[in-house]
Amino acid sequence: MWAWPSLAALILLEASPAPAPSGLPLLLPPRGFEARPQDHTLKMPGVQAAALRADALVRARIWMQPETAIERADLRHTPRAEVPVPDEAVCRFFFKKTNGSTQKFFCVFRGGEVMKVKYGRDAEIQTEVAATRLFRALGAGANEMYYVKKLRCFGCPKEPDALLRCVSSRSAEVRRECAPIYGERTPAGGFQVRLDYGRYVDFTNVSVQHWFPGKTIRTDRVDGWGWDELDRLQSGSGGASRAERDALRLLAVFLNDWDNSADNQRLVCLSGGEQDGGGCSRPFAYVDDLGGTFGGIPKIWTRTESAPDVEGWRAVPVWKDAASCRVSLRSPALHHATFKDAEISESGRRFLADRLRRLSPAQIRGLFEAAGFGDLEGASEQSRDLGRWVSAFEGKAREIVEAGPCPTP
Repeated sequence: MWAWPSLAALILLEASPAPAPSGLPLLLPPRGFEARPQDHTLKMPGVQAAALRADALVRARIWMQPETAIERADLRHTPRAEVPVPDEAVCRFFFKKTNGSTQKFFCVFRGGEVMKVKYGRDAEIQTEVAATRLFRALGAGANEMYYVKKLRCFGCPKEPDALLRCVSSRSAEVRRECAPIYGERTPAGGFQVRLDYGRYVDFTNVSVQHWFPGKTIRTDRVDGWGWDELDRLQSGSGGASRAERDALRLLAVFLNDWDNSADNQRLVCLSGGEQDGGGCSRPFAYVDDLGGTFGGIPKIWTRTESAPDVEGWRAVPVWKDAASCRVSLRSPALHHATFKDAEISESGRRFLADRLRRLSPAQIRGLFEAAGFGDLEGASEQSRDLGRWVSAFEGKAREIVEAGPCPTP
């Protein structure tokens, strides 16, 4: 057995400070970066957890009133959050396991908020910022995402994702190789990580995620929700209407959100909804991970996602069959898709169309500008042209606005 590493200090020779850009400190400020308590999961009795979760999903809402009228929403600037994040930001490395295939780590920002940072040459950095801002502007739930041009992380190793994967590995050989890089071996066969918060690493063009408010509703066996499960459980009454479910499904098709496994959706209990016994009176379901968007159909059906491709996204039709208002999303087999072919109702089409038509070209351009689409690494020149993204967005929106009437009311 190997021990989970402690949070002592690690001297990182490869992370020597570079010259400080304007506004960023050379030393971590003595106050303001202490992590606040992390309590994000609703406590439910184990024997009743499955039933309580199912009851919450049956009644879960999936749309809310936007904070700002859609036609007045400013999609260019950072959304309001507990911790504002500017173009240049500072954080303190927070040692916590991560999952998924993208490079990421957790960091404490001023005020004590622990947020997730994605870094490296990964198109999800830009796509997730744009997709979440669109969802929130239209009234669908989503995390708050920020595109940060320079992030100074105190205590970070040069490759924090590599460190976290090393300590999470079940392979003793991998852990032995990690030990001299990130710390020292322990008598139990693991290794102890040492972090030095007197040093920093600068990361450029990253995304920072502030979670949608609410406590996660999950069981030991089920985390998230599937599109197929949502339709099955909410086909009666008490939750979202058929029009609301169809509109959310159509929005996912609009963005081509092909990575729609159940663990990429989140079920939460909103503030004030917690009940004695583990129930929830205010359940809400939303799409938690919107990174696999704006890229068209993946070019390689493996674990590797394709980069955002403006012409590829433009070329993927919204409707599989426009006459019947049938939609479809293709997903690689390994991604455990929960999105099945479905027919969108006329009320669902109009629900989304009424919202999309209220966005102006300037707002749409601001969406892609704020998300850093002009900085896409590895993308074609066309896919770094914001004007092409605006044109593609408007064209796909017209497919929805000008369609119909759909056969189902």
